[in-house]
Amino acid sequence: MSIDFKFDSESKIIFSKSKGCIKYSELIEYGHKVLELGSKLNGVIEYIDLSQADDVELSYSSSMEIVDIYMKWGKHGLCGSVIFAPSDLCFGLARMMSATISAVTGVPDDIVLVTREPMTVSQLRNYCQSLKIDVL
Repeated sequence: MSIDFKFDSESKIIFSKSKGCIKYSELIEYGHKVLELGSKLNGVIEYIDLSQADDVELSYSSSMEIVDIYMKWGKHGLCGSVIFAPSDLCFGLARMMSATISAVTGVPDDIVLVTREPMTVSQLRNYCQSLKIDVL
């Protein structure tokens, strides 16, 4: 799988990193593995590092299943997500995903923040605290 992640229960951050071409099936597998954290997702922020990703196999129609999984994460208390996407391609696809989540869930666009700059743990926590969303 080209998506590696670890859950840091102390900082309440899921650190995800991807390399190469990320396949749709890998995104779905990742989503279900994170969902297995269940109530541990309460107050957690997801940080996705796409700095080594070349491409993401994603279309608007295929993103709907990902939105469904993301909404389930929210029901377990996920605070939000930050996607570090320095390349134009990954940045554009991540923005599409962010806009889709916002449109379907009705939450503000910044529930999934897409950035070209990496963020520190303290920046991630500050970002999460700035979100005023109870449930997706």
